[in-house]
Order: sequence, then structure tokens, then C-alpha cells
Amino acid sequence: MRGLLRAAHFGALCSAVLLLVGSSGVAIAAPPTAPMGADEIVEKITRRVAAQEDEYPGTYSRRQIVRKVFDPDDGSLRKLWEIEAEVWDFIEQKQQMKVLGCRLDGKETSLEDCEPDLQGEPMLRIFGPDGKKNYQILLDGEVTIDGARAYKLKIVAREKTGRHFEGVMYFSVESLQVLRVEGGLAKYPFGLKALALQLDFEDLNGTSIIANGTSDLTIYVPLLYNERIVTEFKATDQKRLKASERPKD
Repeated sequence: MRGLLRAAHFGALCSAVLLLVGSSGVAIAAPPTAPMGADEIVEKITRRVAAQEDEYPGTYSRRQIVRKVFDPDDGSLRKLWEIEAEVWDFIEQKQQMKVLGCRLDGKETSLEDCEPDLQGEPMLRIFGPDGKKNYQILLDGEVTIDGARAYKLKIVAREKTGRHFEGVMYFSVESLQVLRVEGGLAKYPFGLKALALQLDFEDLNGTSIIANGTSDLTIYVPLLYNERIVTEFKATDQKRLKASERPKD
């Protein structure tokens, strides 16, 4: 059952979603001079994200992670984890994490206690070669994200599986860079009863890269587990990586 909890590990979930968008967004030299139609906007974003993934399929970051475990019935805090880690995310590969520090309820604890268990298969990419086969991408108007105009793209999985993402993504109207991702899995695995995920991005040399994220999930297995886990992380020292820069397992 410990493996079930680790399967819902926030790092793994973030990794899965990040791999869907290449973790680096897109960039263009200047905004278009004439309005684009919905299909043209989606296609332009799709092409540029795919091109960015080909050039930089991975990212590195150092993360400060806070994970709170609650009783889902009365809301009381059961555990508080504080983790510092190095994280490598590469397209269609499992996340690699090196834990640098770990505290449980304010006390130093074994680094091994914070190591994630083996993860499942990587989620299916939205903007990769088979993206259109796996997902329908719909322009759902414009909104404002942190003061910036953004296209809202609705991501609909063509199949409901644990390898499919489902949710919304926001891309800057001006630069077409990814600003935010919200959503989760198209189908929950056994024991996972609720999941809300948000990832925010920031500019790095003209492209987007993960800045911070939050996750709120509930795990319920009769007679064994009933927990709500809220996790937040902040990323620093981010880098975009080429395929050759992936560390060895």
C-alpha cells in the first residue's frame, strides 16, 4: 500500500503533465499581424510545442516541496513533509529525482523515506506525433492569467485511461508561450478518488519553464487508507536540456 501512495506522488504527476507540454513552452519572434482562427491558433501552438520538444526534450530544476497529509473527514493534519530535491524530466521517460533533504513534522529524517517508488508508464503526449490520435484540442476563448491575455485550450482525451491527461492549458496571446496547466488524469487508478493539479510557468530566455505547482488528491482504500494529500513545490535553477544531457539511471 505504500507503493499506492507513492504512485500518487506529486512529483510523478507533475512529471507526467510536464512531459505533455515539453516543459518549455513555445516562443515566436513577434505576434501575428492579423487575427487567427481557432484552428490556426491550435495548429500553431501544436507545431511550435512539438518543435521545442524535439530540440529540448528535458528539463532540470531544484525543488522545495511541501507535502501535507490530512484526515479527509475532519481536516486535521496528520503529517508534514518538507523535501528538497533535484528533478530531471524527459519526454516519454520516467522522472528522475535526487532527494537532498527531508524533514517529517519538523525533524530531519532518512532521505530514503522521501524517495519515490517506481512510477507507471509515461502519459501520452498531447503535442507529439500521435497527439491528434490521442487528444482533441479545442480553443475555448480568451482569459486573463496574472494580467496577461491567454488562449484557453481545452484538452479532451479520446480514451479514458490513466495514461491520458485531461484538463485545460493557457497560452499567452502575445508570445504563444504556455502560462498554466490545470487538470489531471482522464481515468483514476485504483485508490485515487480525487485529483486537482495546477502548474504555473515562467519565462526562461524567451520560452516557458515550470515555476511552481500544486496538487490536491484524495486516496481511499476501504479499511486501509483514507487520506487527503496537498502538495506544493517551487522550482529554482531551471534548465532546458537536450537528449544527451539526461543523467544515467
